Amino acid sequence: MRTIRLFAFQHRDELQIGITYKFDFKLNDFIKNMEGMRWSRTYSCFYLAYSVNNKKRIYTVLKKIGCIIDYSALKDLKTETVETPEGEHSNLNPQQLEILEEFQNYLNGQRFSKSTLKTYTTFVQRFIAFQRDKLNNITNRRIEIFIEQEIAGKNYAISTHRQCVSALKHFAALHRFPELKAEQISSPRKYKYLPVVLSKEEVIDLLRATQNLKHRAIFALLYSSGLRVGRALQFFQYQGGFTSCMQAGKYQKKVTPHTLRHSYATNMLENDIDLRHIQSLLGHSKPETTMIYTHVTQKELMKITSPLDVSLKALSNSDKKDGNMRLSRNVFD
Repeated sequence: MRTIRLFAFQHRDELQIGITYKFDFKLNDFIKNMEGMRWSRTYSCFYLAYSVNNKKRIYTVLKKIGCIIDYSALKDLKTETVETPEGEHSNLNPQQLEILEEFQNYLNGQRFSKSTLKTYTTFVQRFIAFQRDKLNNITNRRIEIFIEQEIAGKNYAISTHRQCVSALKHFAALHRFPELKAEQISSPRKYKYLPVVLSKEEVIDLLRATQNLKHRAIFALLYSSGLRVGRALQFFQYQGGFTSCMQAGKYQKKVTPHTLRHSYATNMLENDIDLRHIQSLLGHSKPETTMIYTHVTQKELMKITSPLDVSLKALSNSDKKDGNMRLSRNVFD
């Protein structure tokens, strides 16, 4: 039986699923003719856009022809992307497709990024499919039901929930549905959390525990530059392994590759680098985003002195002439 290995890599500014295998003419022709399949000269492999649906499709199709699928390199990869159910786009009628295309053109006109355009379009596409033929009867309650069932009901992250609400507000702004009051569509409060941070010693331990030289180079790049993992992967054909390295390091913290970016910023603050410089290096548009790294820098915590210690130190300095002075101001022999 032929073994096929799947791995994730960044290509053309998007995450892709790469397919590698020992060359075989029949298998090569079969994979080449799969819907949506493309060839990368850079990585010398066939690939599809990364999505849960495509991963399942590759697995199902190749399993049927007797291949062994090794997708272990994809197991550590977690994304917040909301997947579109298979066939959902094809189930939209011509009128619905026209409305979706009009929304895409509206987003393009607003100069949204490619990533935001894709995310917002996916949410609206799912909402249109949810509404079926009732697009003229969109109310606040219908939107609430959609969010309750499709977003909150499926335990998507709060950040994803907020993106969905934002997409639907833009959809409402475009079409001005008479019974819909867009300003009343509420978003959940933004979740405030303190990022997990590794100390300098823990980062060194991680690098020591990483046996694969390419993985070690990736981790070193993430920590030394503060890059997001997607940007770093443009330089490497990464195939997972972060979790196993963290297990080898025996950390109790819940750590991901993005933790190295948090650690970079926090450790830079500990080294007395100005917050404005760190904001520029991280590419944050707002200083408030960078301010989160001022939460618990170890160096600053160590500088904090108890008020009692301050008082005793002042008292001690004033009584240097008599080293036998007690706190009660009595002299002991």
